[in-house]
Amino acid sequence: MAVSEGVIVSPYGANGEMRKLWQMEADVIEYAMRRYGGNVAEVARRLQIGRSTLRRRLERYEDVKRRSVSSDLSADALFQSAA
Repeated sequence: MAVSEGVIVSPYGANGEMRKLWQMEADVIEYAMRRYGGNVAEVARRLQIGRSTLRRRLERYEDVKRRSVSSDLSADALFQSAA
């Protein structure tokens, strides 16, 4: 498990099943965006990824969230189609 500043990103979901890597990554990015006030450059620097990569991932996760609310498809299926 990754531990940083008292934050734990669990590899297991509420049902005890192993979570998908993209779900854990989305949690880490969401936490970092809150922690650094939405500063994309700072979050990208801290996560050691490019700003454009971070923006793409943020867009993909937001698209999956938005579409999963208005769709019968699972978030996993939507994430795969957004990739």
